[in-house]
This record gives sequence, structure tokens and C-alpha cells, in this order.
Amino acid sequence: MYRLKNDKRTLQSARWIYEAFSKLLKTNEFSKIKIKEIVEEANVGRTTFYRIFDSKRDILTYELDNQFKEIFSLLELENKTDRMVLLKVFLRYWNCNSLIVEQLIDIRKGYLLYEYFNDYLTNFFVDTSSFKQSELKYLSATRNAMLFSILVEWVKNGKRESPEQLVDLFERFAKLK
Repeated sequence: MYRLKNDKRTLQSARWIYEAFSKLLKTNEFSKIKIKEIVEEANVGRTTFYRIFDSKRDILTYELDNQFKEIFSLLELENKTDRMVLLKVFLRYWNCNSLIVEQLIDIRKGYLLYEYFNDYLTNFFVDTSSFKQSELKYLSATRNAMLFSILVEWVKNGKRESPEQLVDLFERFAKLK
């Protein structure tokens, strides 16, 4: 778990640590990266690292939190009744900000992203009004898994399709019976 105080210095240190970790991930395996290397690359002390983070995994969850907060601030500006517009905004965001997704795929920690999908998106892209309460968990699980899988596959394949093409594909999949 990470701990962020809302002061400028702590926020900047956390950003430097993520950027250093991100740089190290380009040339090293996740399991081989040491905290010592991260703090040296970030030019912060070990005490600073451990004041904010407990582990390397925390650095990733910190960045995922930042990404999802940014996504939701964008989604708040949109018409919430048109789920496909929301999905398009969501995919456009990841089209421009896919580094964390790429990193999670590369280090085989995609499950962290999936956990965020379950925590943040459970009822977001779905009109739940026509479902019984007992069905909602299955609906959410299906939609989250589909959205997660499409995003991961898209990023793995170099994001060749546009967000609009993916929305069309998602709509077609959603209509399958």
C-alpha cells in the first residue's frame, strides 16, 4: 500500500519514483529490479521511498490510481446516458496513455489492471435497469472481462485499430446471444 500526503514534495517524489521505475522496466525484469536501483535512478533516498511505498507493486498501483482518476475526470464531462460515448472516451484515453498497460502486460501483472476494472468500472458502462439484482454481478463480471480483454489485446497488438473501431466491435460483441 502506498501513502501520499497532499504536499508538493511528496507528490513530486512519488512521480520521480514511478518515472525511475518505468525507465528501469525498459531494460530489466520486474523481479530483478531492486529498491536501491529505483531510488538511485529517482535521486531520492530509501527513506523517502519507504515513506511513500511499501513495495514495487505499490508503485504500479499508485500509477493505476492516477490513470483511473484522470479517466474518471474525463468521463464526468461526458453524457453519462450514452455508454458508447463513454467507452470511446475511455479507449481514446488509453490510446494516448497506454504505458502502464504495456508495462503490466510485459511484467505479467495484468491482473492488477483487471482488479482496477472490477473496482472502478463495475457498473459504469452498463445500463443495469433491465437486470435483476442477483444478475448484476454476472453482468459486471462479463462486461469487465470483455473490456479488459479487448484493451489488453489492443495494446499487445500495437493499437492498430482506432478507438471508434473498437467501440463498434464491442457493440457487436455485446449483441451476441
